[in-house]
Amino acid sequence: MSEQGASAERAVKKPPIDVLQKVVADALKNGYAFRSLRAIAETSGISHRMLIYHFGSQHGLWSAIINDVRESESRLFQAQAEHVSSAEDLKEVLIAFGRRYTTDEFLPFYQLHFETYSYALRHREECAEFLGGVVQPWVDALASLFIRAGFQEADGHQRARIILAATRGFFLDLLTTGDVKRVDSSATALLNLVCVK
Repeated sequence: MSEQGASAERAVKKPPIDVLQKVVADALKNGYAFRSLRAIAETSGISHRMLIYHFGSQHGLWSAIINDVRESESRLFQAQAEHVSSAEDLKEVLIAFGRRYTTDEFLPFYQLHFETYSYALRHREECAEFLGGVVQPWVDALASLFIRAGFQEADGHQRARIILAATRGFFLDLLTTGDVKRVDSSATALLNLVCVK
C-alpha cells in the first residue's frame, strides 16, 4: 500500500453501523473490488461524498468491508470451536460450517471472497493486509480444532491446510456449477478421511 493510501486509511474512523451494513450488503449483492466509489454510491444508497467522509478512500471502504466480514466469521468460528473435543465433534462442526455457506444467504460471502482474492493478487502491495490474513491465520484456527480433537500439532496443521484448500475449491466448484448435492457429498467424503486419526 502506498504512503498516501496508508495515510488515508489511518484517517478513517469506524463508520456508523448502519452505513457499514449498507456497504457490506451492497458488496455482497454487486461486488466492489473492480467498482468505483461513484458506482458503489449509486447502488448502496450512500452518497459519494458520505462514502469519502466515512471511509476516506476506496481502499478505506475495502478494508472496512473485509474487517467486518472477518470479525463476524471469527466470532462464529470461536464459538463453534468450544464444542470440539473429539474427531467426531470436529467433523460435525466442519460439516455445519460448510453447509452454512451453501445457503442463499451465505453463499454470496464466498463469492465476495473469491472476487477480493483475485483483486488482491493483482494488487499485492495495497492488499498486503488481506493476503496476510487469508491463509495462515485460518490454517492456525483450523489446526487448533484438530488439536482440540486429539491430533498432534504438526499433523493438525497439515490436515488444516488440506481442509482450507479443499474447502475453497469446493466453493469455487459450487459457485460455478450450482451443484450443491455433489459438492456436499465430496466435501463429506473428504472429512471422513481427514478427520480420522
